[in-house]
Amino acid sequence: MGVQDFNRKCAAGRDARFDYNWRMTAFTHLFQPLRIRGATLKNRIMSSGHDTTLPVDGTVNAALVAYQEARARGGVGLIVLQVSGVHETARYTNHVLMATDDSSIAGYRSVAEAVHRFGTVLFGQLFHPGREIAEADGGLLCVAYAPSSVPNERFRVMPQPLRPKLIDAILAPLEAEWTNGNQAGHPVARAAIFRPILPRPTMPM
Repeated sequence: MGVQDFNRKCAAGRDARFDYNWRMTAFTHLFQPLRIRGATLKNRIMSSGHDTTLPVDGTVNAALVAYQEARARGGVGLIVLQVSGVHETARYTNHVLMATDDSSIAGYRSVAEAVHRFGTVLFGQLFHPGREIAEADGGLLCVAYAPSSVPNERFRVMPQPLRPKLIDAILAPLEAEWTNGNQAGHPVARAAIFRPILPRPTMPM
C-alpha cells in the first residue's frame, strides 16, 4: 500500500466515526438568549475580558473599537472590555484603560455604539491592581500600593502598604466611574481591590 492510499484509508476511517452534526446537538443552549440582570444576550457566546495592549494613552482608541467591533460582527453575544483603572495608582502597565475622569466617556461610548449595532452587549470592569504592577512608561516600575507589604512573585514588586487616606482616595471616585460607564452605554462590574489570600493591612487604621 502506498502512502497516498494509506492516508486515504485513514481519512475514510475518521470520517466514518465522526459525526459532523455533533455541534448542532451537543450545545443545545449555545444560541439561546440569556438574561443577566438588566441585559439580554442574544446568545451565550462570550469574549472574556483580556488585555489587548491596544490603548496607548489610557483611553479607548480607534484600534480598540475596531478590535471589539470585529468580534461583535462575528456574532458574539457578550464582550467584556479590558479593565479600566479607577485611580492613578492603578496604572499597572502603559497600555491600561483609565476611567478616572469624564474625558473617558467619549471613548467608552464609541466602543459601546460599535458593538451595539450588531446586538452585542458590552460590559466594563473597574479595576485596581494592588501589588500586581507590571511596567510603566520608559520601562520603569510604578510604585505599587497594596493592603500589606507582601512581595509580588509574578513581577517581583514590593508594594507599599495602603494608608487610610489613600484607600479613601481610591474608593471615593468609584461611584462616579460606575456612572460614567453606564452613561457611555455599557454596564460596569466593580472588581474587588482586597483579596482574602493576602494578610490584613499592616498600617494602623
